[in-house]
This record gives sequence, structure tokens and C-alpha cells, in this order.
Amino acid sequence: GILFFRQAHVSAATHSHTHTFFRQMNKVSILCLTFVVLAVMASASELRGESIFKGIFGGSCPDLPVQSDFSVPNYLGAWYEIQRFNYFAEEKLDCVVANYTLKADGTVNVYNIGRQGSVTGPFKGIQGYAYPPDASNPAKLLVKFEFSPFANHWVLSTDYKNYALIWSCTNVLDIDRYEVAWILSRTPTLDSATVTKLRNLLAGEGVDVSKFVVTPQAGCKYTP
Repeated sequence: GILFFRQAHVSAATHSHTHTFFRQMNKVSILCLTFVVLAVMASASELRGESIFKGIFGGSCPDLPVQSDFSVPNYLGAWYEIQRFNYFAEEKLDCVVANYTLKADGTVNVYNIGRQGSVTGPFKGIQGYAYPPDASNPAKLLVKFEFSPFANHWVLSTDYKNYALIWSCTNVLDIDRYEVAWILSRTPTLDSATVTKLRNLLAGEGVDVSKFVVTPQAGCKYTP
């Protein structure tokens, strides 16, 4: 009888915590799995002289202000990458150009191309598409490339004719974020005053602009 009483008591005392316990265990399992996957990807990246962790920062993604009255048609065309946060997908990629065209279904075709290893290295391109999930806020685009999930592509600032500042942030569970930014230009060069202005805009929002690296564009040939 005593054993039964103890079992019943324990059961009554712990039953209400059972689901909470398993939810916590599920979160721990997912977190461990995430770290395992990142570790494997990091190991593979390091073998190539890359680092997958260059875009990871503490805390969740902030809600940065974007370009007001953003016009997708005016944003279309070719953009040369001037600076970027260095991350694994663009590691050691020079002469990077992003090309945006309008598709028949209203989404934006995205084709990014660069040269691997040097300005004379082999071409490396990737195809994707983008669209604004909220038509009332078209500057907050979602972009999807081959074999990758959707990611934010927020246009923070652009004059359409000269420069664009792009920011992307993805929450990693509830503990971290993966953050990347780009400074783009309609030409292979951009004046230093504009670059400084765009960096300061990001810094004013609490983004660590020391993560920017310069994308080589001098001496590039952009067609295969």
C-alpha cells in the first residue's frame, strides 16, 4: 500500500510537468541537432578555408526600418556588390553581380554571379527568386535560392540609380541570429561618402559593420 501511495503521489505531482519536460527535451534535442549540423558544415567549410560562423550574432533579429515607398520595378536590373558581410555562400567570391528581372508571375528572378578565388577565377552563379509576402511593405522581400530555404532580403535604403543597402537576418531557434548585409552599386565602384553613409545607417541600428569586407571589382570581366 505504501509503494502504491508513493507511486500515485509521484504520478500526481509530476503529471502536470510531463509535457513541459518533454517540450524542454525537444528544444534541447533540436538545439543539439542544430549545433551538430552547424559543426559538420563548419568542418566542411574549414577544409575549404571558409567559415560558416562569420554571420552569427547574439540575440534575435531586430526589426530594422526599410525603404519607404519602395518600387520593385525601379530596383530591377544589375547591381554590383561593393561590400558584404563575409559568409560561407560567398566565401572567396570576387566580381559579384546581382541581376534582378521581373517574371511573368510577378515575382522577381534573382541571378547572382561571381568569380571564385580571384577576378580571373571560374564563374560561379546561383539562381533564385524573390517576392514581398506583404504587398503593403514591398521593401521586405523574401528570397529563395536553389537548395536553400527562404531568407529575408530587406532593402533598407536605395536611390535606385546609384546605391542600395540590403540586410538579411534569420533567427536561429530563440537564442541567436544569422545576419548578413550588402552594399550594392549600379556600377563596379561607389564613392566613399556613400559607402560611409550606408555603413553609418546600419551602425545606427546597432548592426556590427566591422563584419563588412570589400568585394573585389577592379579588373573584372563579367561575362563567361
